Amino acid sequence: MKNWFRQLSISYQTALISSIVVLVGFLATLFGYFTKYPDIPNGVLLGGLIGILSYLLMGLVEKYDERKGKPVLTVVMTVVRFILIALVIVLSAYLWFKKDYHIFNLFSELIAYAASLITFIVLYLVEKNSV
Repeated sequence: MKNWFRQLSISYQTALISSIVVLVGFLATLFGYFTKYPDIPNGVLLGGLIGILSYLLMGLVEKYDERKGKPVLTVVMTVVRFILIALVIVLSAYLWFKKDYHIFNLFSELIAYAASLITFIVLYLVEKNSV
């Protein structure tokens, strides 16, 4: 079982583990739907999905760049990833603070995205130390 996981690129590994972490985080904050805080699990879900999508895009770029050898797509997709992340954060902050629509909790969104980032860092350090 570990063999197929190690054959995946680090971006796909991050997306897979982040999916599990986001699911656990979403289940842990599910109480928000039964209280007056449905924005907390919504923020976890949105931030987690953005993080997972971000690392899936990185995995696709790695696979494409191996064949072509041109780093232009990497730069473009990195910019697209950061724009997507910033757009979601700014939109959530705008809805929360300016329009007073409490659909997504900005802080739970950032924590869920940070979970993907921390997963990537841990996997990178493990891979670097195991070689």
